[in-house]
Amino acid sequence: MYVDNATIVNAVFVGERSSHFDGIARVFRRSSWMLRNLPGISDLLRVAKDHEISVVFCDAQSKHGTWRDVLKELTRIHPVPRLFVLQPQDSPDLWGEVVHAGGWDVLRLPIREAVVDWLVREAAFSWPSSYHAGRAAVARSSTNKTSNWQFA
Repeated sequence: MYVDNATIVNAVFVGERSSHFDGIARVFRRSSWMLRNLPGISDLLRVAKDHEISVVFCDAQSKHGTWRDVLKELTRIHPVPRLFVLQPQDSPDLWGEVVHAGGWDVLRLPIREAVVDWLVREAAFSWPSSYHAGRAAVARSSTNKTSNWQFA
């Protein structure tokens, strides 16, 4: 199944707004996907209470913590969003750590928009959401939680 631009993808970027965020935001602007910037890890659970989040981006390290701290918070959300960790250089060890710990992938910086587009589509297709018709959906007793989201 192919995830088209009409599929709802709610994503957050955890960390300081930067050129990394801007590169990801350009991909989201070309679709109906939504992206929100959260300054810190502590905001994740608050936002997840009101919005279904399918994808999360974060830097490997920031002043607010590491990707492991983000992943720890994500495990408290159901279904767990797909985590993409941003890394300035190739690091096969980091990729192995992220995937083994339950993250989705590592994106090497600078952001390559075609790669982000493809990976988000793959993550959205495999993410168990009631928004994706034709797949085993996770039952949630909520309404469409995207009404207050803004395009990046």
